[in-house]
Amino acid sequence: SMLAALFDPDSPFSSTRDDTGAFLFDRDPDYFRVLLNFLRTGKLRLDKGMNVDAVRDEAEFFQIGRLLQELGPREICDLTRHEIITNRKNIMSFSGLRLMGLDLSYLTFKNEVFSRADLRYANFSNAKMQMSKLAHVNATGAQFEHTRLAKADLREAVFKAARFVGANMVQAILCSSDLRHAHLTKADCTGALFQKAILVGADLSYSILKQAKFQNCDLRHVNFSLADLSEAHFTGADLRGAVLNWEDWEDHCYFRNAIVTQQQYNQIAMSKSAKR
Repeated sequence: SMLAALFDPDSPFSSTRDDTGAFLFDRDPDYFRVLLNFLRTGKLRLDKGMNVDAVRDEAEFFQIGRLLQELGPREICDLTRHEIITNRKNIMSFSGLRLMGLDLSYLTFKNEVFSRADLRYANFSNAKMQMSKLAHVNATGAQFEHTRLAKADLREAVFKAARFVGANMVQAILCSSDLRHAHLTKADCTGALFQKAILVGADLSYSILKQAKFQNCDLRHVNFSLADLSEAHFTGADLRGAVLNWEDWEDHCYFRNAIVTQQQYNQIAMSKSAKR
């Protein structure tokens, strides 16, 4: 492999060293670590949000055949950004298309249909997607930072570790979607529907959640720090381990039949007692 050649002093590809004798590689350390761990253990382990194609690029550069076999063939997108921009009038729908990893930032997709599309690691930051249809998509690790998603249909979709930081999600529909470890910091989710969604470990700090509906959601370990929860509904939700200001929960939110830990229950009881 190329990696072995870099350590061979007789190889024309041998790597340079610093004053301490350490080998120097001008590569991304996060992805290089994946290669080293694979060579040590024979197992491929990716951190959250890692781009599989970037790992494949490293494996190709260092000619690590076993890792390339493990990763499988490179997935091909059905369209490029350039094709979407230049042939927009001829594209009737994005439904079911493979758009993995594409940079689609700052484009306009109002009322567009993406249902069942593969949007893994795609970048929709600052795009205009009001009332767009993204039901059943796989958008794991995708970026929607500051994206306009008001009244968009995002139900029954996969948004694991996706980023919605600062997004406008007013009255968006996310029912039964998988948002585990998603980032919704400072997002405006006023009136959004999350019923039965999974948000385990998600970050909703500083977000606006006025009148948002979280009935029967899995909200374990969600960070609601400094979020506006006015009139939000948590009926039947699992809130165990969630970071929440329990001091004013009773005055502004609805928590009927919600599941909490004993520690959280004690905090609620103390808060109610202090108000009397």
